[in-house]
Amino acid sequence: LFVDGIGYAGKVSNLQTPTVEEIVEDYAAGGLGGNIEIPMMRLQTMEATWTVSAHDATLPGKLFGDDMSVKFRGAALQDDGSVVQVQFIMRGRVTRHEDGDLKPGRINNVTQRMTVRKYSKMINGVEAFSIDIPGRRCVIGGIDKWASMRQALGIRTP
Repeated sequence: LFVDGIGYAGKVSNLQTPTVEEIVEDYAAGGLGGNIEIPMMRLQTMEATWTVSAHDATLPGKLFGDDMSVKFRGAALQDDGSVVQVQFIMRGRVTRHEDGDLKPGRINNVTQRMTVRKYSKMINGVEAFSIDIPGRRCVIGGIDKWASMRQALGIRTP
């Protein structure tokens, strides 16, 4: 875990990555054999949570911050013995900080929750997807799913 460039290697016990869920609308009309789902070209609110065994001034200081950057790096051992590098990169606002149960002689954890505005996943250095809610970009497998909508609305992105 890196929070605005500060590393927490070996201290992360849990990461819940955001669920990426498209908003769809059920549609039923005469002549159709049933309902179909129509994509609204929007996503449900994305949230991430993480738990670290670190009590320092950096993490609570990010609470309610408007634009915090976090990066999680991991490695997964495959059946064939190869190692896959996985990165989750997020920007957003930390909306919850929980110190949890504090008990003597036990590891005391801090859990934070972020409302995610930008989210990307990299596998072995290749972008699996990249989502930028304010910039109205949703790139999956190298294809920007929202490009035509931005063009139709006259929205320019850098």
